[in-house]
Amino acid sequence: MAAAAPIPAPAPAADDEIVYESMPCIRIYKNRVERYFGSEFVAASADADAATGVASRDRVISPEVSARLYLPRIDAAQAAAAGFEPWLADHADFARLYLGGESAGANIAHHVAMRVGAEGLPHAAAIHGLLMIHPFVEGAPGLDALACGRVLVCIGEGDVLRDRGRAYYDRLRASGWPGEADIWQAPGKGHTFHLLEPCCEEAVAQDKVIAEFLNH
Repeated sequence: MAAAAPIPAPAPAADDEIVYESMPCIRIYKNRVERYFGSEFVAASADADAATGVASRDRVISPEVSARLYLPRIDAAQAAAAGFEPWLADHADFARLYLGGESAGANIAHHVAMRVGAEGLPHAAAIHGLLMIHPFVEGAPGLDALACGRVLVCIGEGDVLRDRGRAYYDRLRASGWPGEADIWQAPGKGHTFHLLEPCCEEAVAQDKVIAEFLNH
């Protein structure tokens, strides 16, 4: 008598199909999201923190969603540019400031540069360059008003946000902005890969490109 054929495992439900994953951080299924680590919550405070000068407020958008609004002390940055901080006054060149960020931080850096383009900085301070690492920036008008002369956009070939970063670079070049823009792509790498693999060949190459940009 022939042995019975093994019973195959049931096919995964359609809702269990993985849409996107960035391990070891997050896995997105069609019907749910699994996060594998999180951050501790810090209570908001309307009083500015003594160390950072930042106040924050919590706002409930809906019973399931909350948002925290950070209120940075812009005047503190302006005071630094005015030379009120002795160490910075002796060592910093406020005419060659750089802004930079990665992922959502790149979005913040972009909007700060746009705000400076509209409002300016006091005491002859100026943004010399903008560093955008794996940026997620929605389309926005008026990129020609970006308040810097140089921009470097770093993207990853395997990053789900790669096309956003390239579109930002392309739109900046076509906007009439008079500065110099460059883009660098890490072959085969995903979003913020350098945080998980800081010593890999691509991360070292990216660091070199960033260093050359900052020292130009």
